[in-house]
Amino acid sequence: MQSLQITRTAVNYEMISWRIGRNRVLTGEHDGAEENYQPLSRKKSRKETAEIRKRKVDPPSRKIAKLRELVALYEGILQSVQSV
Repeated sequence: MQSLQITRTAVNYEMISWRIGRNRVLTGEHDGAEENYQPLSRKKSRKETAEIRKRKVDPPSRKIAKLRELVALYEGILQSVQSV
């Protein structure tokens, strides 16, 4: 009976570790520390730079949606840790 509990604890620990690792990958390189909404930088032609100048900044609703996703991931991590 005791070995069954040890096995169950080990399996739960591995599953929680996997969830935390997955969520860290999903949150990204900086874990939401920066607002990186711009496309990756690359060599730009004159036409592309003019288009970028015309492009509007992301609306607050889009920023809020991205932040809500991060909050959901962090809550999942906290729940996983608290269940240990």
